[in-house]
Amino acid sequence: MTSAYGPPVTSGMCAPKKVKRPKPEERLIQDAIIQAFQLRHRIKLEVTNAGGAADKKGVMRCPKSLRAALGLPQVMPFGIEAWVALPPGFPDLCAQLDGRLLFIEVKRPGGAFRAGQKDFLSARVAEGHLAFWADSVPSALAQFEAAVRVAS
Repeated sequence: MTSAYGPPVTSGMCAPKKVKRPKPEERLIQDAIIQAFQLRHRIKLEVTNAGGAADKKGVMRCPKSLRAALGLPQVMPFGIEAWVALPPGFPDLCAQLDGRLLFIEVKRPGGAFRAGQKDFLSARVAEGHLAFWADSVPSALAQFEAAVRVAS
């Protein structure tokens, strides 16, 4: 039997189509993690834009509050805003805590690491800083709280 509006109609039920839910964008996960750390721990995470906003030469912006802790220049001559080259693998979020730094690499669920990201995080942990990757707010909070407990 043929339908006037489409393909032939067969007897029986059609299999339901699987609805594919879109994965959340990394930026939305970052924003949620920033809010959660601010509300739960009163920690102001800075977005480094290491994977995005850069000038034509590939130099990326580093938050002013972290430049001194990272040993980066505060301003260019004549008071111009400083653009500094961040090392390969620099994470998306960072903050300064009582003498240590916190680095969080945010990935969307199922996201892959770029070259150098795991090495960067491992090197910071070896230096005594807190560094990890997260793909959700519960993951970020749990890893942070576990790292703080271990360090105490």
